[in-house]
This record gives sequence, C-alpha cells and structure tokens, in this order.
Amino acid sequence: MANWFNKYSPQRFLISFCLAAVVGLVASVASVGFVEGINWLTNQLLIAPEAREGEGSAKWLHWFTVLAPVVGGLIVGGLLLLLRGNRPHGLPDVIFYAQTGESKIPVRNGCIAAITNF
Repeated sequence: MANWFNKYSPQRFLISFCLAAVVGLVASVASVGFVEGINWLTNQLLIAPEAREGEGSAKWLHWFTVLAPVVGGLIVGGLLLLLRGNRPHGLPDVIFYAQTGESKIPVRNGCIAAITNF
C-alpha cells in the first residue's frame, strides 16, 4: 500500500479528474441530443399524441402508422448489411475485448451500430 502512495502525484490526479469531467460533459450533451432527436422524430412521423392534434394530420396518420416502421426497418436493415459479419457489437463484446486486451472492434462498425440503435 505504501508503494502506491509513493507513486501518487497530484498532476496525475488532476489530469484524470479533468479527463473524467470532459467525458462526462460529452456524454451528457450526447444523451440530451439523443433524447431531443427522438422527440423530434416522433413529432415528424406523427407518433407523438401532440403531433396528431393538427387538422391536416388526420389524412396522413394511417400512412405514417404503417410506413414509419417499414421505412425504419429498411434503413436499419440496410445499415446492418454494411457491418462485417452482419452482427453489431454490443456491450458483451466490449467487455470481452476489454478483459482480453484486444481491440478488434473497428470504428466503422461501432459508428454503424450506434446509428442503428438510434
């Protein structure tokens, strides 16, 4: 335990703290953007009850009810075809690669998997 304390430096702590603060800030902004994107999308596709209250939306509601999941499935299916192996990497894959010390998840696959989860 004393050996750990001898290697401790305030600069290392400050760098770790600042890095954690930046990562937390970026993650919180990304999560707010994600929620706002979902809200915007549900309003545009007339999924939200507030979006259906307009007078002109009644004639489009039946079409959007059927076409929104169809178009979404086609987009996500097309993006998943771009993945190598046709399988998105999930949390168990990330944990496995972190434990084994390998970094086999390509950035391209990670970005496509994040977009398809939206």
